Amino acid sequence: MSDRGSAWGGPAKPFHFRAPPQAAAILADLGIGCVTLANNYALDYGYAALADTIDYLTRSGIRVVGAGADLQQARAPVLLQVRGTQVAVLGITGHPADFAAAPANPGAAYANLAAAVPQWLTSGVRGLAADGELVLVMPHWGPNMTTRPRPYIRAAVGALVAAGAALVAGHSAHVFHGVAGRVLFDMGDFIDDYATNPLLRNDLGLPFMVTLDGQHLSGSRRCR
Repeated sequence: MSDRGSAWGGPAKPFHFRAPPQAAAILADLGIGCVTLANNYALDYGYAALADTIDYLTRSGIRVVGAGADLQQARAPVLLQVRGTQVAVLGITGHPADFAAAPANPGAAYANLAAAVPQWLTSGVRGLAADGELVLVMPHWGPNMTTRPRPYIRAAVGALVAAGAALVAGHSAHVFHGVAGRVLFDMGDFIDDYATNPLLRNDLGLPFMVTLDGQHLSGSRRCR
C-alpha cells in the first residue's frame, strides 16, 4: 500500500502488485484487525513501499505480523484479545529468500521451510504457548496452483503443532488444500484471483470460521 518505490528486479519476479494508501482504511472498515505481510509480494516496490504499507495499516488500527523494519520486528508476534482470549499471531514465508529481513534491513520473516523448520520459529511458538497464549501460525508456503501440500509442508506442520501451535493457517497455492485437525494446509484465495484456472477454480473463495476453546478447535468453512 504505497505510491512510492520501484518494481523489484530479477527474472524470478514477473508480477508486481500494489494497492493505494487508502486501501488500509477500507480494510479497517471491513473489520480486519490483523494482517500478515509475510509473502512473496512484501517487497514488490522496495523498502520504502513496505514501510508505507506498515505505517498506513498501523494508523488504520490494523496490526501487522510477518514483515518489518528489521529482523526482530519481522519475526515478532502480535498479541490479540479475541473475546477474552489472548491469541499470539506469527507470520512467516518460505519464499523468496531475497525478501528476508536482516538485523538491520527491512523485509519479511523468512524461513527455508523446504529444508527444515528453524529453531528460532519452534522456540518462539513453544515460548508463547508456555506463556498461555493460543498461537496462530500463518505460513506462506509451497508453489502456486497445486492441489495438495508438499511433503515438506506436512513435515513442517508436524513440527509447528508439536511446538504448541493451536492453529496453523497456510496460504500461497491460490487453491484450497483441506483441513486436518488444527491445520488449514492452504486457505486458497479469498478474493478473486488475477487469472482463473478453469480446472482448479481459484476464483472460488473459502472464508474460515474457527472457534477457540482452550486448546480445542472447531470450525466451519463456506464456499462462494
